[in-house]
Amino acid sequence: MTLFKNKADIFFEYKNHLQLLDLPDDLITEMDELSETLSKNNELAELTSKAFDDIFLNSTDRKTAYENLSAYCKTVEEKFSTPSEMLNVFLFTAAVKKLSKEYEKLNLPYDILKATLRDIRIWCEHYYKETGKYGLAETGWLLLHFNCQLFRIGRLQYVLKKSVSDCMMFENKNSKKLVAASAGIPLNTQGEWDENFCIVKTKFEENDKSYTVHISENGKIDLKATVLSKDEWSLILSEKDDALEMHIPEDGKLSYDDCIESMKEAQEFYKKYFDVDIKGFTVMSWLADEALNEVLPPESNILKFQKLYDVRMMSKLGSHQTIQRVFGDKWQGDIINAPENTSLQRNVKKSLLNGVKFREYYGLRKAF
Repeated sequence: MTLFKNKADIFFEYKNHLQLLDLPDDLITEMDELSETLSKNNELAELTSKAFDDIFLNSTDRKTAYENLSAYCKTVEEKFSTPSEMLNVFLFTAAVKKLSKEYEKLNLPYDILKATLRDIRIWCEHYYKETGKYGLAETGWLLLHFNCQLFRIGRLQYVLKKSVSDCMMFENKNSKKLVAASAGIPLNTQGEWDENFCIVKTKFEENDKSYTVHISENGKIDLKATVLSKDEWSLILSEKDDALEMHIPEDGKLSYDDCIESMKEAQEFYKKYFDVDIKGFTVMSWLADEALNEVLPPESNILKFQKLYDVRMMSKLGSHQTIQRVFGDKWQGDIINAPENTSLQRNVKKSLLNGVKFREYYGLRKAF
C-alpha cells in the first residue's frame, strides 16, 4: 500500500496543505528549492517513499514507526551525506494527507486537526532557533499526533492515558481535601526523589479498612507513611483510571482562564468522540516546579498555571527541561555562559549558580 504512485511526489505533497500547516514563509521557500533537487535523485526518492510507507502506513505502533524513522535517518545521513532533519519535514508534511483521512473517519473537527498540526511549525521554528536552519528533530513526539494519540484543544495538548503509574490521588470524604501518593519512590532525608541518597522507599498498601501511603500535598513527599481510613478517604485517581496527560505547546500566552477552558473542552471532546469518561488531568513539567516561586513575581502566568493542579508531587527528573525551555538545549552543562536576555533567564541562572535545585513536578487535578 502506498499513497504516492510517483515516488518523487512525496517531496511535493506539502504544497497541498499549506493553508492547514501554516508554515513559515522562509521554510516554504526552502522546501520549494529543495523539492526540485531531491525529486531528481531517484534513489533518494525511492528510499524516502519506502520509509514513508514503513513509518506511516505499515507500522502497527509508535515504537515501530520511530524505529523505522530512525533507520531511514541513519541511512540518509550515511549514504547521501544529507542531514535528515529537513527530510523529516517532507515526510511529516506528506503524512498530513493520511492524517486528514483519519480525522474524517473519526468525524473529528477540522479546527482540532489544524491546531494539532501547528506543532510542526512550532518544532521547525524551535530547530531554527537552536541551529540557525530549518528542520524537524522532535519526530518521536510528533508521531503521537500522526497516530491520533495527541490532540491540541485550545491552549493545551492532551494524550489519553491511564493515570500516571506512580501517582495516585485521594480525597477526604468530609473536608474534600486532596493528597497525592506514590509507591516505590526513593527518598532522601528532605523528602526528595533521590536514587543516590535513598533512606526510604515509598509504599502503597491496601486492606479492607485503609490505605497506607506516603503522601504529598504540594511537592515533597512525607518520609513517614500515613494510614488513610477508607471510611474517611476515597482513592479517586489511580493507574486504572482514564486521565488526560497535559502538554503545553511553545506558543501563545499561558493564561489560567484559557487553560481552564481548554481542559473543560478536552473532557467534553473525549466523551463526545471516544466515549471516555475522564477522571482527572495529569502533567509532568518544569512549569509545576515550586522552586519557580523564588524567581518569578506573584502575578506571573506560570505561577497562576500552577494553580490549575489540586496537588503536586516531585518527580525524579532534574533541571534538564528547565534549562532547555528557559535557555535552549545548547546550554545544558554550561549554565555559567547561558544568556541573560530576559528576567526569567537572569533569575533562573542566578538561582542555579547559587545551588537552587530545579526539577519537573507532577501535577494532578480532578475532572470537572
